[in-house]
Amino acid sequence: MNVMPKTLKLLKQRGVEFKHGFVSTPICCPSRSSILTGLYVHNHNVMTNNQNCSGPEWRNIHEQRTFAVYLKEIGYDTGYFGKYLNEYDGSYIPPGWTSWMGQIKNSRFYNYTINLNGVKIKHGFDYEEDYFTDRITNQTLEFIQDHVMHHAEDPFLAVVSYPAPHGPEDPAPQYSHLFDGVETHRTESWNYAPNPDKQWLLQHTGKMEPAHVVFTDLLHKRRLQTLQSVDDAVHKIASELRFLNELSNTFIIFTSDHGYHLGQFGLIKGKNMPYEFDIKVPFFMRGPGLQRDVEINSIVSNIDIAPTIIDMAGLNIPKHMDGRSILDFIGTGYKHKRARFNANISTTENKPWRQTLLIERGKMPKLGKIRDRFLKQREKFKKEIRIDIECSKPEYQAPCKPNQHWHCLKNAVGRWRIYKCRENGKDLEKCKCAKRRNKRDANDSDEQDFLDNMKPVKEEMEENEEEIEENQWFQGIMDDDEIVYPISTKQRRSIATFRPILQSFEEKDDSNSKTPTFPTIENDYIEALCQQYNSSIFCHYLDHDQDLDTWNKQKKKIDGKIATLRMKLSTFKDIRKQLRQNRPTVKTKIENEENSETCRCEHDDTHPLLKDDVPITDQELLEYQNRRRESRRRSKNSRIRPRTDPKTSMNPRTEKALRKNCSVPQMNCFKHSAEHWKTPPFWPEELGEFCFCQNSNNNTYWCLRTVNETHNFLYCEFITNFISYYDLNSDPYQ
Repeated sequence: MNVMPKTLKLLKQRGVEFKHGFVSTPICCPSRSSILTGLYVHNHNVMTNNQNCSGPEWRNIHEQRTFAVYLKEIGYDTGYFGKYLNEYDGSYIPPGWTSWMGQIKNSRFYNYTINLNGVKIKHGFDYEEDYFTDRITNQTLEFIQDHVMHHAEDPFLAVVSYPAPHGPEDPAPQYSHLFDGVETHRTESWNYAPNPDKQWLLQHTGKMEPAHVVFTDLLHKRRLQTLQSVDDAVHKIASELRFLNELSNTFIIFTSDHGYHLGQFGLIKGKNMPYEFDIKVPFFMRGPGLQRDVEINSIVSNIDIAPTIIDMAGLNIPKHMDGRSILDFIGTGYKHKRARFNANISTTENKPWRQTLLIERGKMPKLGKIRDRFLKQREKFKKEIRIDIECSKPEYQAPCKPNQHWHCLKNAVGRWRIYKCRENGKDLEKCKCAKRRNKRDANDSDEQDFLDNMKPVKEEMEENEEEIEENQWFQGIMDDDEIVYPISTKQRRSIATFRPILQSFEEKDDSNSKTPTFPTIENDYIEALCQQYNSSIFCHYLDHDQDLDTWNKQKKKIDGKIATLRMKLSTFKDIRKQLRQNRPTVKTKIENEENSETCRCEHDDTHPLLKDDVPITDQELLEYQNRRRESRRRSKNSRIRPRTDPKTSMNPRTEKALRKNCSVPQMNCFKHSAEHWKTPPFWPEELGEFCFCQNSNNNTYWCLRTVNETHNFLYCEFITNFISYYDLNSDPYQ
């Protein structure tokens, strides 16, 4: 707000500033839906910028109960000008508005289409005629002038909805040179990454690359430039009201639908986080009965706007609304004056004002799949909890005792593993119990049987190719001491068990005459020829004078490497499937023939996990997860994955996503290049393009934001069962 001096003078110095203005959700369409209806997201069901944003439920139910509908019913002249909802298609005028100019679809400053009182109008790229911020202002001024001239006896309501500083952040030409070198977005949390103590997305987002830093600085500058036109617009509208002698009799509310981040915690841009930079918004009010130059620390929210406007109009607030009228607690004489002339107006000043606000974000209707995934994860945890329980029993303690069939030992990372007792040879020699087939170690005969039974499996070539594994996706520059080696203990043990088979198979595969051969070129020579920068590959040897034979050799070498890797990948997937299909089973019964006193054949040798199931409580599950988390923390240094040059190396999954048009499953990613901004200041072409994933489906959360005389905190629960708590009195930047 410091770059908008005209607005501050009109609204802060001559009105009330709410220091803790928050949105109940930091997303455009859901937040705007809450502004219009006074409802939390879970009550109007507009969860994202796509699903139900101007959908059937919104149009049939909630759009019929906006504050405009109530005001129009009592004779207000109502006008809406600017951005509406992201998926608004312009096919209708929403109920409650007597004058309408709504932008179709999402924000644009040029080359957009509007619905102007039922007529669709296409705008171009001419600043004087088409710049959307100015178009909104001019239409608003025309509405006010027409109202005062023809309907001065009736009250009016005008909603002025500017797209700035939303993308594509096109500033007016006269402001495109301002704010060079301004870095006010570089707060203490700027580029503070990675963050292993935060939710999944921030755990896997590293520091920004140099091009990302340039992007955040330039984007910040463009956003500040777009706000200059908004500052001018607020001044023009207030000046017109003053000229028409209506300013002193008009309430003005100024706020935003969400905040945004630019590099905070390594996130290049966005607005989906529960932190202050995304949920906190400017919130000002001025009007009859309000004091001037006053700051209030109580929480106000976007859900309070609809009840406040309805209260200003002298109506009772509908009971279904979640918000409250701000007039209830700021002590205005305006409401009492109206109440004396309208017995139907009820006051609730004695009711304590809220200290806590619910903040929520996520694709709730799609959480069924996420829930199922976590139920499967719970089953996995349940198995490991059972291992903990069984291995704590005396009959499974090491070393093996006579007639003991199983014993437990902890591995290198402190997790229990169950092993067969093989040290009771003398006792077993005396025993004539029925023989059973035990799990065998891998040997030559196993290898031959395994290879003889091998069948090609083409169907699994694409298995799980599109899934994101939580421990293998990273973006940005990760510090060496923050990279956790992604292979689990179970995977490492499986690899070690079958290493002789794999090595032998590799040797046989390499000696196969069907394998194509390619010219030999030194690997170092090939790898040094090309460099990768973001999603672009630069090969400095590719010039017009290059020898064609050399080029062919290089091309064949690369083709050979690709063919070899594909063959190995297919082989490993076949092996994996065979391992799954031929997993040894453990029989659970042994017949007792004789000599029971010596060998105790009736002893229960059932594997601990094959016994009757035992119930696992939520408390046991939580305690187990805490122990696992602590164990991973202690053993992190033994699982480090080295990266030689973090500035130039790229995670394989990030590289794959870049090559697939910047699309990663279950994530929200964007690609930036010189084609994005059509107005100055432009993106430097020499920096190329990059892809960045700014949000994920598992970034769904429910938070409580509390502010009072003694407390100032944020408490969040994520869909992943991750819980976070921030005391902003001691850690204001979280």
